[in-house]
Amino acid sequence: MARVKLRVLEEYLQELDVFENPKISLEQYVTQPHIASHLLHVAQTTFSDVEGCSVADLGCGCGALTLGSAVLGAAYTVGFEIDPDAVKVFRKNAKKLGLSGQWSSTSHKRMGSEKNETVSPPEDENLDNSDENSEETSDDDSILLESEGEDCSLLTESAVDVVLCDVTSSEGLGSTNSRWYKSFDTVVMNPPFGTKNNHGADMAFLKSALRIARCAVYSLHKTSTRNYVLTKGREWGGKGTTAEVLAKLRFDLPKSYKFHNKKNVDVEVDFVRFDVSHVKEMECNFSNMSLNKR
Repeated sequence: MARVKLRVLEEYLQELDVFENPKISLEQYVTQPHIASHLLHVAQTTFSDVEGCSVADLGCGCGALTLGSAVLGAAYTVGFEIDPDAVKVFRKNAKKLGLSGQWSSTSHKRMGSEKNETVSPPEDENLDNSDENSEETSDDDSILLESEGEDCSLLTESAVDVVLCDVTSSEGLGSTNSRWYKSFDTVVMNPPFGTKNNHGADMAFLKSALRIARCAVYSLHKTSTRNYVLTKGREWGGKGTTAEVLAKLRFDLPKSYKFHNKKNVDVEVDFVRFDVSHVKEMECNFSNMSLNKR
């Protein structure tokens, strides 16, 4: 069950600012509110992977999935983004929802811990916590969507932040030595499809996501690459990883760049869930079996 209705979640996301000048080198396309809201709502209502959880969004862009997770009650959410201009838009959107500047002062319950103890998000010098150079947002810019008894004050319970980094770096987020390794319950993302000059970017995103997720990864991938994505996802996730296509979508890409000849193009996309929650348990079982044999 979700604390916010699907329609209300989509209304929140419709109010967010988007890229002013999307960068082709990064394959920047906006995750449409309709798709983002449905993705997150399914993750919560079907699998309970958002509310009370720690959630990461790789290639967060302007923040639709990150902030949408916060609206649904994630304990804390972190967006990872390489583009400083997108980060500025992200922070502006976070302010609209009253979600900025709460990271360092709040502790949260981490799902899956034995005692459900209270923990603080990891500290990092690269976390963008400062508001020194950000634009001030007046009260008139705040989003207050009062609707059918929905408690908008719940939004302030979530902490949101953004990390400026390259998520595809094998020495960074995708490394088993990274401080973020297995730090999040859930990862949600709409990675680049790996076209133009970004061949393989979608798979690099997926590998990093599987490294930092403890429970599940939700991702969008071109349907034409389904078999490869599912096979590599199971391999990278470790023994016990399962992969399921939850839905086949038609991703509407509006004309964003000069080379686009059509106003919009529909791309067939799979909405995929990778479950890595049993991987650690299976590794422990294998270890015990080895000890027993000795």
